[in-house]
Amino acid sequence: YVGQVYSPVLDEASLQAMIYTSLRKPDTRQDNNEEINELASAMWTLFHDPNTFTMRAQEMLAVMVLLSDAPWNKRLFLLFDLFKCMGTDFVMHEDIQLAAHCTASGLFRLWRVEPWTFDDFKSLTEGIADNAYLKLGKEIETNIHGDQFLIWAQDRFKEGRTIATSEAL
Repeated sequence: YVGQVYSPVLDEASLQAMIYTSLRKPDTRQDNNEEINELASAMWTLFHDPNTFTMRAQEMLAVMVLLSDAPWNKRLFLLFDLFKCMGTDFVMHEDIQLAAHCTASGLFRLWRVEPWTFDDFKSLTEGIADNAYLKLGKEIETNIHGDQFLIWAQDRFKEGRTIATSEAL
């Protein structure tokens, strides 16, 4: 997603192109197209907005990262990488809010539940971002580098913690 500079809002064809570009086998010719098409179709079904026929790539990718079987610190680093929006090696308060919002929104889509109100999302995302800055002893207008983010995130989101419902958020 980041390496190929895809738009954060995708239509179905863009999703298929992104997944194909990411998963095709470079040394063969299209021998895994059926698997890629099935994955793209499943991702579209789960994450698209039926009112706009679009989806937010970061929501889908955040959920995929969380559900992967990679080690917890690797998943947290991937989330950091996904949401460092300025193209730098750090995140800002707003980036952490975006990460929290996209992750929660993606989980709501996965769980097939109605998302929270704007005020509830705002409260959740600001609280998470504020917590990061407080725990790291940072001022809101400063940035957080990847190693600092991992320290905070590993403490905040324990590996054994399960977020299976919206109440657990």
